[in-house]
Amino acid sequence: MYYESLGKKAFAERNRKQAVMYFEQAEEVSRNLRKVSERQGLFELAGYFFIKEMTHRRYQMPKFSWPRLVSKAVDTFCGYGEKPARVIMFSLVIIVLFALAYWVLGIADGGNGIGLQADLSIEQNLMNLGTSLYFSVVTFTTLGYGDLAVSYTHLRAHET
Repeated sequence: MYYESLGKKAFAERNRKQAVMYFEQAEEVSRNLRKVSERQGLFELAGYFFIKEMTHRRYQMPKFSWPRLVSKAVDTFCGYGEKPARVIMFSLVIIVLFALAYWVLGIADGGNGIGLQADLSIEQNLMNLGTSLYFSVVTFTTLGYGDLAVSYTHLRAHET
């Protein structure tokens, strides 16, 4: 885009005020193209222009600012919601990282410790990793632990 290239050139020349002006114009052009694309039912193209619009808005922010950092993180991890594969990959990474944290740090399941333990066999430790992954998925997806509550209630009924 024309204004985007002018904005980048102004940044390279350390003319921040001029660069911000060009990025404001680039943002407006991208927003108008997005709206036209949406009205015509070209939603993939509209998504592309939405990402451009948000990127141009980010370039207007102070370089080392919290809003710019957040905007960059949202772009990186999910493409401003327009790149579903990134959202899925980011979600999977979070689930696996927390599963590993549960496994290494250990969790309590009904009084039983579940986690990486040196005195257990490899198979038992892998089972604990699987259980940690289960807890991570259930927590991330907010499904809840109804299956564990039912099992606990069922066990308590048979004890009496």
